[in-house]
Amino acid sequence: MITAGAARGVAREWVRRHAAGARGAFVMGSAAARGADEVLPATSDVDVTVVVDGPRVPPRTGLFRRDGVLLDVGFVTAADLEASARSWVFAPGLAAGHVLADADGRLTALSRAVAARFAEPAEVARRVDDVAAAVRDRLRPPDPARPWPEQVIAWPFPTTLLTHVPLVAALRTPTVRLRYVAARPVTPPDLYRALLADLGCADVRPDAVAHHLDVLDGLLGATAVERPAAIDGGRELVARGDHREAVFWLVATLARAAERDPAADAALRAAAADLVGVRTPADLTRRRTGTLVLLDRLRDAGTPGVREDDPASTGGGGGI
Repeated sequence: MITAGAARGVAREWVRRHAAGARGAFVMGSAAARGADEVLPATSDVDVTVVVDGPRVPPRTGLFRRDGVLLDVGFVTAADLEASARSWVFAPGLAAGHVLADADGRLTALSRAVAARFAEPAEVARRVDDVAAAVRDRLRPPDPARPWPEQVIAWPFPTTLLTHVPLVAALRTPTVRLRYVAARPVTPPDLYRALLADLGCADVRPDAVAHHLDVLDGLLGATAVERPAAIDGGRELVARGDHREAVFWLVATLARAAERDPAADAALRAAAADLVGVRTPADLTRRRTGTLVLLDRLRDAGTPGVREDDPASTGGGGGI
């Protein structure tokens, strides 16, 4: 076992060794929200954002293991971070304050400025609006000319961003694989079931999820870096009764596997049909329509801590 503080220390050392020329670096995601002495599950990674001088950034590293910790390193230009520091993407990580490197002190200053305003109602409302805009922008109609794995992989990520509406509204840190688990405590029960139904897994059986996890296990192999999250993490969810919450990452991982290896295409088709009821591009189109309707329902439910009659809830606020 390793604590979140120790895992962030591993990330800091990786940055020191491999990104020494960068402007700075900080931790995002669930690892940023954990206390220093809290155990980091073996199925969780540490998301590191490295700030570089523009205009171009390297691609994400993808998952890799360093000193027993799964790291996932992404990059952003200093200018882009300045422009979007208050967004739902960057604000939670910056507000958490886990700065790993800071060449000139500007990242620490930015982190403190974001943290100081993070809970202001206008800032919360702004971030919720950011999430809604991201869903509408990214949830595009499927292109039937593209290979099926590409059509599938383009669907669940923007669809499941709906979970970030209640998360962001409740000042919780958005996360990826466990977004449904994280959203459940801060979402009214009827809307939470609607979130699962929108993905298509509200009534899925645990044995069906377990079966497709076994299939994915055979496709990934024993040494795959995705294994801790996709297989071990998925089985952990099924074992504790959160099988529906395991479906998103299972389908997404199968789609990625099928993009790399055509032999996984049949497994993806079977899982998409069994777990989320998606068989054709027409199914994806119908789901897109339903997702946009549900997005409006979530927005109409209001933002916790933001009164609908509060002028400050409509946005505004100065720049950083």
